[in-house]
Amino acid sequence: MIFIPLLSYGQSANSLLAPSSVSGTIEMPSLVDLSVSSASSDRIAINTFEDFSNGKTFPSYFKIHVRSNRPWNISVMANTSNLLSTESMGQKLPVTLISLKSEANSDFVSLSQKPRPFMQNMNNKIENTYSVDLRIDPPLNYYGGNYDFNIIFIITAL
Repeated sequence: MIFIPLLSYGQSANSLLAPSSVSGTIEMPSLVDLSVSSASSDRIAINTFEDFSNGKTFPSYFKIHVRSNRPWNISVMANTSNLLSTESMGQKLPVTLISLKSEANSDFVSLSQKPRPFMQNMNNKIENTYSVDLRIDPPLNYYGGNYDFNIIFIITAL
């Protein structure tokens, strides 16, 4: 025969309940971080008549890395309305000849001096990396030369 002692620890029926509690605040800010890197050279070459007449796409020209604990949107814009020639007396090319497409989107978005919607998060991951294609549709009625560009990516937590 096995004996199991039945012991009770705690309050007796005659004691009063005296609950105790603590309170505090947990701070959890919205965190969002964006980094953009060139996956290839800074130099873009438009060298053939086919490049001029058909445009030229540079696949995976940029890599975008996003870290966020919130849903997000990315907009894209240029810092000016024209590409400036690096040569003296050079022409200005409209920035709209540059367009971008992320692997998450099916359409190219042309640049302008105002922010344009570009991409948004597609999952619940905290970290995501995307490839971005760059497309140039050069006009035929401009002189050759070197033109500088600056693309601005803006991330917004929703």
